[in-house]
Amino acid sequence: MQFFTRTNLIAITIIIISLLGLSFVFPGCGSSSGGLPTTTNIVTTTNTSSTSTSSSSSTSTTSTSPTTSTTTTPTTSSSTTTTTSTTTTTQIPFEVEQLLETAAGGTSINFDSSDNIIIAYNDEDVSEIKLLTRLGASSVTSETITTEGSSITKDSLVLSNSKNYLAYIGSASKLFYADNGSGSWGTELVAETNSFSQPSLAIDYDGKAHISYYDNTAQYLKYATNRSGSWVKQTAETEQNSGTYNSIAINSTSPGGDNFDIFIVEHDGGAGWEEGLRISLKNYEDLNWTNQVIGTNGDPCAAAIDSQGSCHASFNASGGGIGYVSNRSGSWEAPEHPDEDTSPSVISTDIAIDSGGNIHMVYNNSNTMQIKYLKGVVINGTTTEWEGPSIIGSYEDMPTGVSIITDSNDIPHISFFVYSTPRTIYYATPE
Repeated sequence: MQFFTRTNLIAITIIIISLLGLSFVFPGCGSSSGGLPTTTNIVTTTNTSSTSTSSSSSTSTTSTSPTTSTTTTPTTSSSTTTTTSTTTTTQIPFEVEQLLETAAGGTSINFDSSDNIIIAYNDEDVSEIKLLTRLGASSVTSETITTEGSSITKDSLVLSNSKNYLAYIGSASKLFYADNGSGSWGTELVAETNSFSQPSLAIDYDGKAHISYYDNTAQYLKYATNRSGSWVKQTAETEQNSGTYNSIAINSTSPGGDNFDIFIVEHDGGAGWEEGLRISLKNYEDLNWTNQVIGTNGDPCAAAIDSQGSCHASFNASGGGIGYVSNRSGSWEAPEHPDEDTSPSVISTDIAIDSGGNIHMVYNNSNTMQIKYLKGVVINGTTTEWEGPSIIGSYEDMPTGVSIITDSNDIPHISFFVYSTPRTIYYATPE
């Protein structure tokens, strides 16, 4: 006689397992916990306070939790090297400080010779270029660099060899250059014959300036350098409407050497505004520029160089959302879209590469009024693991004018302003 059927055995087994405090999942059955992504809602706390020339700042903190969702995308190119990218939704919490209420029209962040955070901005109320210095978590100062300045861009301010450099548009839309090598800011006129905009600055190993900018009158992308001792200017792109947004990067790594490359990533309006992202490239010793399409739209765009001399760019992609492209494989790869949200138009972005070759991108979401951050961790030089996007802050008015740098510990530092009343400059860094 059979006292125990298969059903009875299963029931008895379950009772024994329960008494022992164990858990069991039958094959083919799901579990209510473990192995599933979990997401914690973003909590943002914002304190507002007015800031004057020397004042206390308030801090708003955004906290996020990591998730386990992962996607992998291969990227092919004509080079023998194949790169791949992986995206995880890991979020990095940021601490955000409100630094200054002012009529800012743009920000550019960097360090001074004492490693203090400095932010150049144009005060649109008085048409001046000013410099904000963050002396600590509770104190900022502001000084005027020039009383005839109308605009700067995200990469107008550079630190090199304990000296700060600045490119900006001044009175009558002329192009100017400034540095504080003498202990105070001195300015030079670079170009004045036409109306100019969108200056972008890079400094080579020998402390010489390289500036890309847009000629509003001729509607061409232009380039200027003082490497020879005086300002020499060239047309870098003859495609009209190309360069309305642009960003310059160079891979100068040795003293006195002229054998380095100049990259200018640019938005090409094109005939009939057939938009595209282009690269204008030349070796410094060459007379001519080469130009090619490397992505879509590019309005706006940003460029950065890694330690291997490769160029990386962030840009507003066609159809919306943030795009990324590089030539680290030896040729320009297919653009990536590391943020799955492709609905918003990105109207401000910047990019930085740290000492380990990792990618840091900041950009705004014009639909949700957010500032977002993505980190691309590069593994073995061929695989990028994207972390994020992380939400730095959400605002009632449009946040824009983003700028990013990384320090010697590869930590990102970000500036931006919000079109509030009054406009407000913010500073953010990971907690």
